[in-house]
Amino acid sequence: MAHMDEARRFIDLAYRLSCPYVRFFGGKLVGKQTIQDAAERIVAGFHQLHEHAEGSGVTLLKDRRYVLIGAGDVPVRETVRVLAAKGYRGYYSFEWEKRWHPEIEEPEISFPHYAKVMREYLTEAGVKQGLGKRHAGT
Repeated sequence: MAHMDEARRFIDLAYRLSCPYVRFFGGKLVGKQTIQDAAERIVAGFHQLHEHAEGSGVTLLKDRRYVLIGAGDVPVRETVRVLAAKGYRGYYSFEWEKRWHPEIEEPEISFPHYAKVMREYLTEAGVKQGLGKRHAGT
């Protein structure tokens, strides 16, 4: 798949530039693909890219956009569950581009909503919350 090759090239470029993060997009439903099938494809792709990045110092960040978490077609709950089951304990990011998309909810609504829902998803997935060792003393 060309998009996976491109993602690997971005990981390699980030490594050469000493850039610690690469953000990727999960994509959208393809043809008559179900949300479950899309979730499996996205998680499998993330796993492949994570293996490619392993040992490079490059951390992958999953991107999502424009609807309140849990309200759209992106299977975030399932993605969190699968990543947690595979031992992922990294960051999840949230981007809300109200300036470029004035039709979306106000940040005062979207940010607290994201924090609440992600806390629920992480708890359901068995991830203990709080500051990890890498944050101790900060």
